[in-house]
Order: sequence, then C-alpha cells, then structure tokens
Amino acid sequence: MPSGFSGGASARKMSLFNNLSFDGGWDAVATGRPLGWTLDPTSGAGGSRESSDVIWGDAYRITGDGATLIRGLISQSAATNTAGDPLCVKGVDYSVRARVKHSGGLTAGTLHINAFSPSMGLIGSGLSVAASAATTGHQEFIADLFPPQVLLPSDLVLRVYADGTPGPSGESFLVDCIEVFPTAAAQNSSLVRASGTDEPEAYDGVSGIMEIAANNGQGIRAAFKLRNNLYFAKERSLYVTATDGVNEPSLWSVEEVSNAVGTPSAHGIGFGEEWVVIAGRSGLYYFDGSAPIKLSQEIQPTWDAINWQAAQSLWVVVDTQHKRILVGVPMGTATQPNEILALEYSEGLQDPLVAVFQSPERSRKWTPWKIAANSCALVERSTGVAQIFFGSNDGSTKIRALTPGAFSDDGVAIHSYYTTAYLAATGISGRNLFGYLTAYVQGAGALALNALSPGDVTLTALGNWTLSAPASRDMEQFINVLGERISVQLSTNAAGAWFSVTKLVPWAKPDPFAVVRGTNA
Repeated sequence: MPSGFSGGASARKMSLFNNLSFDGGWDAVATGRPLGWTLDPTSGAGGSRESSDVIWGDAYRITGDGATLIRGLISQSAATNTAGDPLCVKGVDYSVRARVKHSGGLTAGTLHINAFSPSMGLIGSGLSVAASAATTGHQEFIADLFPPQVLLPSDLVLRVYADGTPGPSGESFLVDCIEVFPTAAAQNSSLVRASGTDEPEAYDGVSGIMEIAANNGQGIRAAFKLRNNLYFAKERSLYVTATDGVNEPSLWSVEEVSNAVGTPSAHGIGFGEEWVVIAGRSGLYYFDGSAPIKLSQEIQPTWDAINWQAAQSLWVVVDTQHKRILVGVPMGTATQPNEILALEYSEGLQDPLVAVFQSPERSRKWTPWKIAANSCALVERSTGVAQIFFGSNDGSTKIRALTPGAFSDDGVAIHSYYTTAYLAATGISGRNLFGYLTAYVQGAGALALNALSPGDVTLTALGNWTLSAPASRDMEQFINVLGERISVQLSTNAAGAWFSVTKLVPWAKPDPFAVVRGTNA
C-alpha cells in the first residue's frame, strides 16, 4: 500500500482559511472569483483564473487596464471559519507568504495581501509587492500580516488586490500559494505529509499527517527507504515506520532507531548496496537496519573541523562501482563544500584499529580531496557505465567528471601525496639512523620524497624519483636522516603526473654515535 511523501520539515500554515492556493474551484457565474472568496463589487474587475502559468493547480491573475486605481479585489473572513470557529488568536503575531510574479510588461502597480476591518481600517501592514520587485518567475515573498492584537475585530477580512493603477493595459500580477502562519512558528520541523494509499497526488490534512518526535527540538532533514521500512533522519536522531497494511500514514507506528545518529542536511544520506551511510555532527555512520556503526573515528579531528554552522550544505554519495564513499563538506570557515572526504572501502569497511591484528590487514582508508563542489551525483552514461560528476562552486558554472585515467584537474595539476605513519627501528627506542629507503612505485612524472620529523616540525627533502609504469624493479634512495621517528611523504604536483605505491621499506638502525640526545635543548 504505497504512499507518497511531500518532505520532512513542513512549512507551517493555518489550514482553515478558504482556498488560499486557488486550487479549490472557481465560480462559473461570477467570472474571476475563486470559491471561498468574495469578489468586491466596486474594485473586483480584472481578477481571473490562471491554469497554466502556475506553481501547481491554479493561480489568481490580476490584470490592469492602465486606468483603474484598484483591480481584482477579493476577500474572505479572517475572524472565523465557515463553522464559526475563530481563525486567529489574540496576542499572536501572524505573517503571510505567497508566490508572486508578473506577466513581463507590467511596469506600474503593487500587489497587496493584507488584513482589513471595515470598522477599524487596515490591521498591520501586510504583504506589498511592487511591479519592480516582481519578476517573470515565481518568487516567494514573506511579510508580517499583523502584529499581536489585544482585540481582533469580528469583521476582520483577508484581502488580495492590486493598486497603484496597474498597467499598462493587459499586463498582470499572478499570485499563488498564499499561506498565513504564526510568525514565531514558520515551520513545523517534525511534520511529514503523506499521500493517500495508492493516490500519490492526494494529500489529506488528517489521515496524511505524521509527527516524528515532535518535542525533541530537532527538525527532520532527510528520509530514505531501506528494504520495506521508511526511515526519517532528524538532526541528531533516526526513526522508522512502515505500512501496517490497513491504515493511512497518520496511524502508522513510528519507533526510534537512534537518539544520537542523524544528519543536518537534506543530502546527508548516501545509498550503498542494501545499506546507507549517514553524515552527522558526531561522524559518518553505516546503517543496514541494525545498530548504526561509526566509520569516521580514525579521522575525528578532521571531522570536527567541518563548519557545522553550514552543515546543511554537506552531501554524501556512494560510488558503488569503485567502492568509495564521498562526503562533500564545508571545511574550516567555508560556508559551502570546499573539500571532499573520500572513504575507500574496496577492502571492506573494517575499522583499521582492529584490522592491524588480522592477516592480511584489510580495512577502510580515508583521504581528503581538495575539490570544491556544491553537489555530486553518480550518473549512468549511455555506455552503461556509472560515473561521478561534481557541480563546481568556483564560479566557473562547470560540471566536472571524475574520469579514470585523467591525471589533471580540468588541465590544472593535482597535488597528490601519501604520508606514512611515524616509523622507527622495530623494538628500539631512542635515536635512529634512517640510511636507506626502498619502495615499489609506479606512475608518471617526478615523485618527490620528503621526511617529516615528529609533529611535522621540519621537512627534509630526500630527492626525486622518475616514475614509469609498469615499474620493473623497486626504487632505492640513500636518505641518511637522524631522528627518533620519521614520516615519509611521497608526492607529485604536475599536470599528468600520478603514482601508485604498493611497498615502502625504510632501513633503520640505532644512531651509531648517540642513541639518546642527553638533553632537551
């Protein structure tokens, strides 16, 4: 019994007004009057139904004649609904939002949505959109409808009209998707709207409403389906539901999966092979329906350096073909993704701290990619091969492909490097003499060798190797570096250069002159 879902955090609106979307029908007799509204007998001319240039369904068009001051005035009660129940509450600040555009040649006039009382006059300022502020595309405008009122008049009405002599003649405003809402609660971030069973375009305001942990202070950010279950990810928690085969979505049971794992981004879920990964404040988690498993503990300081104030922009994509998980993040002070944290899992998702006790040692591996991209997608080409594409945010407006066999970044050199752990002679403490280095490396271009001291305080250049592919033998190098420990860094930084290292052996022995320094100076 499938249903469709309209999203997580839902715009909060007052649902008891009449036909604010203009999709509820039109009066066939009084042309231009949407049902539920009253057409003003003096200034109502110029209003009409618009069914093509809309967000959804119908919109209200107000056409100017270049001569009349006010056009298309319609109104409805803002005091009580058709059942006589109050619509607004005294002491509450209300706002209004709407989608507005013009026909293209409109140069004069202002569209208004406001609250008015015949006995008290205009209540608050309402929404006013001048012809110069609107464009030929639908834009959302938001304004305060009226401030908290001690007394709400019984004759209060909501009005829509254009004044200022709209024109020239034949040009028009279009308004759609009007919503009135409490200013302090513009969204219900725990609300999900679900369609009717087998009716993906039918949404009911009662049977289709689901609330997900309404009082935990978090907003729904993403949803995903895994096997036969539907999951909702809030900012720091995860919930699951499923059809019971009988009821509509509002009566489905919702259960908590985790009170710690969630995501701040609508794109914070990556889909693998019958599993997902979830990027949240505390880390990246693997989830297959059981307990979430953390994948990022070994890079926690790097993960903590993400700008979590801009975390709504992060994204996650799983490249199942090449066994990579890509996480685009705003690093440091960036407000949009300026780096990709890439997790290579061709040897599995095993924790590297556990894998060291196994033979052969196989585990996941992380690396940072200095690629700025606001979006990413795994796209299947006409050849049937899936390929990664990035939507750049460097101002070039380019879409770039991650292309195997290409060793430059749109013609620019890629600075590639690999840095080992800090190494010492096995079983010996104190100073070591690193005299020789061998490695099996393949590639193209020149490979730079450097030695880093503890804390990366000093960098010692060791020389360069000229690469070839395939390589017929190990590369060798005298290095003669003294230190308690060193880290070896291999790097290329030229367009077309690349390297692949499968073995690296530093030859070391105790310092023949002084195993210890004997001083801290």
